[in-house]
Amino acid sequence: RRTAFRGEMARLRPLHRQENAHESGCWSVCWASEDRFVLSGSMDETVKQWTVEEPGRLEETYTYPEHSLGVVSVASAPEENVVASSSLDSSIRVWNVEKFETYAVLANMPSETWGIQFSPNAQSKVVAAASGSLSGVSVWNYESGEKMSSMQLPLVQDTRHQPRRFALSIAFSPDGKRIACSAMDGTVAAFDLETQKLLHVFEGHKMPVRGLAFLPDGATLCTASDDAQIHMYDSNSGKLMDTLSGHESWALSLAVHPDGAYLASGSSDRSIKLWDIRSRSCIQTVMEHKDQVWGIRFSKGGKHLASVSDDKSIGLYSFQ
Repeated sequence: RRTAFRGEMARLRPLHRQENAHESGCWSVCWASEDRFVLSGSMDETVKQWTVEEPGRLEETYTYPEHSLGVVSVASAPEENVVASSSLDSSIRVWNVEKFETYAVLANMPSETWGIQFSPNAQSKVVAAASGSLSGVSVWNYESGEKMSSMQLPLVQDTRHQPRRFALSIAFSPDGKRIACSAMDGTVAAFDLETQKLLHVFEGHKMPVRGLAFLPDGATLCTASDDAQIHMYDSNSGKLMDTLSGHESWALSLAVHPDGAYLASGSSDRSIKLWDIRSRSCIQTVMEHKDQVWGIRFSKGGKHLASVSDDKSIGLYSFQ
């Protein structure tokens, strides 16, 4: 293991690594209940809930065994204690992490569900998913279980790419009014959630985009792609503003620090990189995992980062 620093700026410090957290590779991670819990989703078909113990220790609290295929995404709601998991079994399960109860099971047949996220507007009770081979975004009210809308990725002129309009990941804008969805062909589409109208298509990547994140001001959309690049777009115009280069292989995951000054990225090169948004530079590279890093997430309070990997482990870091 090694950690490389550049300068005396903010940095990640490894605190704990939970070896063999799952029986198969871990693909997703999130924080819940005011950062008291970390949840991890795995190809072993389970979601595990971990209590964050001081100083930097994880204790397994509960295992949700109800999916029948691999879990590709987990997310937490702005509403306290509510989380969701997305699986290749075509379902999204909404959970209560205090009571270990299932709120709702949302079906996305006949396609599997991929990346999921809750609307930042807690009153809306909305969760959305990238709908895989259905080529778009599906939106539900998780309280009623009603499917509210579906938005389709736009067609492309080159018909050779049409079969690759496979939806992988989504991100809500901080105000909850827009939703971005990425595709296997390297494009990202942004929609108005209320009108369901296409706003922009963000181009520049030539390979699948698996990571999406808005900066807190909503003006910038960041993307991570299998081309090993991270792009920063003007979310209001669709214009590519900058490219962050440094990963040696696929850039798989993104996490924006709550203060908007830093961005973290995980890659199949086994690294986590910390980027300074203002200078557009990589200020730290962490090599704690032994395999590709599928998921990373800053805690709500911004003091910690969690990561998950195909090496079946969970990493926990302090951020200061």
